[in-house]
Amino acid sequence: MAEKEYIERDGLLEWAREFYPEEKVFASAVINAPTADVQEVRHGKWIEKPYLLGTSNFCSLCGENYGMPHGKYKFCPNCGAKMDKE
Repeated sequence: MAEKEYIERDGLLEWAREFYPEEKVFASAVINAPTADVQEVRHGKWIEKPYLLGTSNFCSLCGENYGMPHGKYKFCPNCGAKMDKE
C-alpha cells in the first residue's frame, strides 16, 4: 500500500488562487474538503543515566524512565516519540 501524503490547506489555497484566480468553486471545494486527523511526529532518543544500583534509559523528550536496553522500544511508551535520533 502506498504511503499517504498530506497537504496543508493554506498552501493549496495559495497555489489555487495564483493559478486559478477566477475559480471560486475550486477554492470553496478546498476549504470544505474533509481533513485527516494527523499529528506531527516527535523524534527523540534514549538517554542512559545512572539509576539506583545501575543504569536506566530515559526518554529525551518526556524524561520517563524505561529500564531496558537501547533498541527495545522504537517509540516511547509514554509520549509516543519515535526513537530515531542519535
